[in-house]
Amino acid sequence: MDAELYGTLCFSSTVPRRPFPAQHLQFAGLIAQWLGHELARRADYLALCETRDRLRVAATTDDLTGLANRRRLGQLLDEERGRTRRYGAPFSVLLIDFDHFKAINDRHGHGVGDEALQLFARVATEALRTTDTVGRWGGEEFLVVLPNTDADGARRLAERVADRIRSTPLPTVDAELALTVSIGIVAFDGAEKIDALVSRADRALYQAKASGRDRVAMG
Repeated sequence: MDAELYGTLCFSSTVPRRPFPAQHLQFAGLIAQWLGHELARRADYLALCETRDRLRVAATTDDLTGLANRRRLGQLLDEERGRTRRYGAPFSVLLIDFDHFKAINDRHGHGVGDEALQLFARVATEALRTTDTVGRWGGEEFLVVLPNTDADGARRLAERVADRIRSTPLPTVDAELALTVSIGIVAFDGAEKIDALVSRADRALYQAKASGRDRVAMG
C-alpha cells in the first residue's frame, strides 16, 4: 500500500477472557519490531538485486536495437572458442553490413537509418535460431555467433537472413524503402584467436561487397 509494506500479527491467549500481561505485550512488540526490520531488509535486498540486473543488462545491450552489444559479443566469442577447443563442437560467425547505409541516412535522415537498424534487429532475430546470438558490432555492422554450426550451416543461415531482409522493406513517409545486406561467413578453425577469426569475417564481408553487394561470401 503506497509502496510501503504492512503486516499484521495475531496473538491469542490459552486462557479465555484474560488480558495479556504487560511483559507479554512487550514481547509481542519486540517480535513485531524485529519482523518489520527483516521485511525492510528483504525489500532492500530485492531492490538491490533488481538494480544489479538492470545494470548488467545495460552493460551488455545496445540501446538502439536491444541486441547484444560489442562487449557481450566478445564474451560469447571467447566462450564459444573455449567450448570448441574443449569439446570439438564447431561454431561459425556471420559479419553483416547494410548496403548503401550512408545513402539511406543522407537521403532519408538519421531517424530512418535508426529505424532500418531496428528493423534488421527484429528480422534477423526471427530468422535465426534461439541458440544463435545477433548483436550490434558497430555502426551499421552486426555480428552473429552460431554455436554448433559448421560452414555449410552458417551459409544457409546467412542466406536466410539476407532473404528476410530483402523481402522486408522499411515503410517511410514517401514510400517503402528496400533494404539489403552483405554478409561475410567464417567457421572457427579450432586454433585461431578471436581477432583473427573476426578479421577473416571482415575480409569475407569485403569480398561480398566487392562482388556486387546483397550477397554472402565465405571466408
